[in-house]
Amino acid sequence: MLTLRLTFESFRFAWDALKSNLLRTILSLLGVTVGIFSIISVFTIVDSLESNIRSSMNFVGDKVIYIEKWPWTFGADYPWWKYFNRPVPTVREYQALRKQLSANNKGIAIFAAKSGNTLKAGTNSVSDCAVQGVSYDYRVVSSVPLEDGRYFTNQEMVSSRPWPLLGPPLPKTCTRRVARWAASSSCAASPSLSSA
Repeated sequence: MLTLRLTFESFRFAWDALKSNLLRTILSLLGVTVGIFSIISVFTIVDSLESNIRSSMNFVGDKVIYIEKWPWTFGADYPWWKYFNRPVPTVREYQALRKQLSANNKGIAIFAAKSGNTLKAGTNSVSDCAVQGVSYDYRVVSSVPLEDGRYFTNQEMVSSRPWPLLGPPLPKTCTRRVARWAASSSCAASPSLSSA
């Protein structure tokens, strides 16, 4: 009984203190409310930025290692001469890594890319195109969005059939001719290895 009486008396003292100092009470509640909302908004902004960065880097893949001669970005403090002296990854190294890492990975791929190409077929042309030469497991280590058709089969890769995957910006009228051109042309680029 004494505990109940002390509890009610404590609530009555608190209520009287709140009523007698109304301005202090309002300002305290306002400060706590603004503090809580600012913390929630900061966490929301950080989470949305993190998800945007993750989604924008999704093409790289999850748990992927890239082996390249050159770094992805250059800055003023990068010693380019050290990167220039690095060896270019070769198909022989790709095959050796594929044998050694076969039990521990989902896929390993080698690819070479060159951008800024102009593809021509008859009177049609498409400028500023990126051309990539890839191995079969490239779709495992990187995202390959297909608008129409299918990915290469393993038999096509093993037999080195020269058929390209064409991206969506190409007009429908020139895709077959450009596919023949892309299959017959050569494009010099440095290969890169990646492993998932």
